[in-house]
Amino acid sequence: MTATTDMTTTDPRRGLSVRTRITASVALLVTLALAGAGLIVYAVELSRVDAATTREMEQELDEFSRLRTEGIDPETRAPYDVEGLLRTFLSRNVPDDDELLVAWVDGRPRAHFPEDPLVESPRFRSAVRDVVRDGGTTYLDTADGEVRITSQPVRQDNAQGTTEGALLVVSYLDEDRAELRSTMRTYTIVAALLALLVTVVAAWQSGRLLAPLTRLRQATGAVNASDLSARLPESGNDDISALTRNFNDMLARLEQAFSDQRQFLDDAGHELRTPLTIIGGHLELLDESDPAEVEQTRRLALDEVDRMGRLVGDLILLAKHDRPDFLTLEEVDVDTLTEDILAKASALADRDWHLDAATPGTWRLDPQRVTQAMLQ
Repeated sequence: MTATTDMTTTDPRRGLSVRTRITASVALLVTLALAGAGLIVYAVELSRVDAATTREMEQELDEFSRLRTEGIDPETRAPYDVEGLLRTFLSRNVPDDDELLVAWVDGRPRAHFPEDPLVESPRFRSAVRDVVRDGGTTYLDTADGEVRITSQPVRQDNAQGTTEGALLVVSYLDEDRAELRSTMRTYTIVAALLALLVTVVAAWQSGRLLAPLTRLRQATGAVNASDLSARLPESGNDDISALTRNFNDMLARLEQAFSDQRQFLDDAGHELRTPLTIIGGHLELLDESDPAEVEQTRRLALDEVDRMGRLVGDLILLAKHDRPDFLTLEEVDVDTLTEDILAKASALADRDWHLDAATPGTWRLDPQRVTQAMLQ
């Protein structure tokens, strides 16, 4: 009877496949990398946009400071008064598309360029109340987004008293930021498509690389005690190919081991069947009333039992000869070993035992196995 072990059982604890985990890991890493790069680019570009806005404001204020210091009214041939200074600066400078220049005199706007209803807003006037007096920068949320208001105060003493004013440079921050956000939306779409493409390629490539492992899993499921002849196709020189070759070598060793085991059982059955047949045949034909025949059968049975014992010992020795611990090697003096074997052989039978010659020296061998072999 041959027992077949079914090795194709399904593990109920099996979770996601290695291919799925690799694909998910690659997708996650790529998504995080692209998202991180996008955030860094957005932060850097936003800082650059704000820095550019600051430089534009500072340029306007520097030009205003030079006009205030060096400017001469062509009509009076004297320095400009506060309102004339502000109106002259507005007439000579063209602000950027996202800028607004306001001439503020005695607590109210006297001129601005370009036209913008923001100047007449009460919220605007309330927000600039402090900066027109002390200078500095403030921010205001409007319907068109956040604006940055920077003030450069100017004061002039004359016979009528003190005239106070300020140049207000208003920048609409959301215009430049909107361009940046549009660019980042384009980047997000491109990054999503790239992440999807990388995920698809990772799924295809991981499936291709793990195909030998899939065949290996299928082969292990097909292996059983009655058929160990299955082999995997070997190709390539990578780690998985090496694993495939090792697996095939393991199957070959297992097949040889099972073959040796079956051969051992066949040999044991064949060798032991003969003595048992002889003993059984003589016992069946034994005449119990004949003492001589009984004694002869007894001697024959004992002799066959001794032979069976020797066969069993030989078979056990044969089964153990491939084991790594079958031989225990050590340095042995040959003279001493041969003399010990002679002493043991002398006790086996009354014969003329003698040692012809001995080979002096030390050999590396297993003394017990050598003694066993010679006493056989």
